[in-house]
Amino acid sequence: MEPNQLKIGVIDLLGRAQSDQRELLAAVSDAERAAIGAADSWSVKDVVLHVAFWKNRQVERLAAAARGETPLELEHYEQVNARVFEEWRERPWQAVIDESERIFDALVAQVREFDPAALADPNRYEWQNGRSLLSSLVGNGFWHPESHIAQCYIDRGDLPRATRMQEELTEQLRQYGDQLAPRGEALYNLACFYATNGQADKALALLPEALRLVAMLGAGLLAPISELSLALRPLGAERTELAVTWRARKRGGDRRLLAVFLDSVDVLIASQPVDGAV
Repeated sequence: MEPNQLKIGVIDLLGRAQSDQRELLAAVSDAERAAIGAADSWSVKDVVLHVAFWKNRQVERLAAAARGETPLELEHYEQVNARVFEEWRERPWQAVIDESERIFDALVAQVREFDPAALADPNRYEWQNGRSLLSSLVGNGFWHPESHIAQCYIDRGDLPRATRMQEELTEQLRQYGDQLAPRGEALYNLACFYATNGQADKALALLPEALRLVAMLGAGLLAPISELSLALRPLGAERTELAVTWRARKRGGDRRLLAVFLDSVDVLIASQPVDGAV
């Protein structure tokens, strides 16, 4: 797609995530609204603020790009999340919702004004490390919010709704090919969702293709898929190491995931040149 089409698509995705959030918030009870979360058990309000913070991070990054500057680096994301949680945990419900809407409006306004070619070019800004601004926007403005909203539905006992959300998310991204989010990453993340929510058969069906596509992405860290934790590490000279960790669990494990993963790796290795490395 042309850059302007991609920009329009991202604006649509941002709006979809905000609409899904509004729908969730309209359904929460008074008790859920009044809940004060804990560091290891966020309330719905905490989730809304967390999502808004990372959207605002995109606002800041776009503003820096427009000025020709490099954005300020934050501490590790886990430290950031803990700090933001503590700063906002006592704020009233409406203040958090209003802040979320303000940040969403600011983000969409910025994207509308930004040069589409600059947004779509993965090499325009060195500090983006080969990733386009549009891809970052999809990550923090669509993928990340939708994942948290889906988890809220799971916490409220509505796994079917959460599953539909994750499947629709993957399908929406598919229409853009690899331009907004790599297809392998999208399939892999959906497999993660299935595997960690008692739907191992669905994960098994996706894993071979997801892993095949993921291997083409180069270096990067992958989310844990049930017992499996994977990472792609650069070795230089166009060589990439695929590191795997298997952690057995007392409950919820499915060793078929390991079997299908190993079979997939065998196929990947067999497809490489003799002097190559996966």
